[in-house]
Amino acid sequence: LRAAQVMNVLSELERMKKLKDDGLATQQALDDAVSEAEAVASRVEAAHAQVRAAEEDLNQVRARLAKGRIFAPIEGIVSERRANVGDLVGEAGANQPLFHIVDNRVLNLTVSVPSASMAGLRNGQLLEFATDALPGRTFRGTVMFINPAVSEADRSVRVIAEVNNAAGELKGGLFVQGRIVTGRREGVILVPREALSGWDVAGRKAKLFIVEADRAKSREVRTGLATEGGVEITAGLKPAETYVVRGAFNV
Repeated sequence: LRAAQVMNVLSELERMKKLKDDGLATQQALDDAVSEAEAVASRVEAAHAQVRAAEEDLNQVRARLAKGRIFAPIEGIVSERRANVGDLVGEAGANQPLFHIVDNRVLNLTVSVPSASMAGLRNGQLLEFATDALPGRTFRGTVMFINPAVSEADRSVRVIAEVNNAAGELKGGLFVQGRIVTGRREGVILVPREALSGWDVAGRKAKLFIVEADRAKSREVRTGLATEGGVEITAGLKPAETYVVRGAFNV
């Protein structure tokens, strides 16, 4: 029903009322105009009802469409899809994840540190590590969390480090080996472990065979920290001195 038609019917009704008042129209003509106006009003109301019903249908369709769209709570890459096209998902599978999304740009590295070394741990320390998946490569992270409790199983402390992985080379779930840099010292003298004899780890002392004038002489030295690169000598050995590394038991 067009607006122009409604206006014409209403105008005709007003005209009939004036003509009836002036005695130029019969009561029947006025009643016909009133009936036509009422019929038009009914059709308008019916049209409005149809519009409201259509809007309600549209809202329901939009609601169903919105429920059919799945938005990830984070940015990342889908590493596992547990639903296929055509599968019915809803309340029956509400507890089942549809996708597994990972964000590898920043990784959390969880490591265990022996409780004997926990005194040197601090947030913000550098962590260096390597993995067999990428041989020959060294990666770095930053200590972000140190567990306040010691594990009763192995007396270790759980440490979490943040690793920048913008290049995406590392993957979640890898096993790594590394170290946390708790301090740096310059001018440290290191000797191989096999060069020491009678090493008293607790007493921090050992013996070295020092070569002087083509003769080997046993000398007591003081030891410090031990690393994969060797044992620190804190006293008893000077830089550039020659000492026996192998076969000292034959000297």
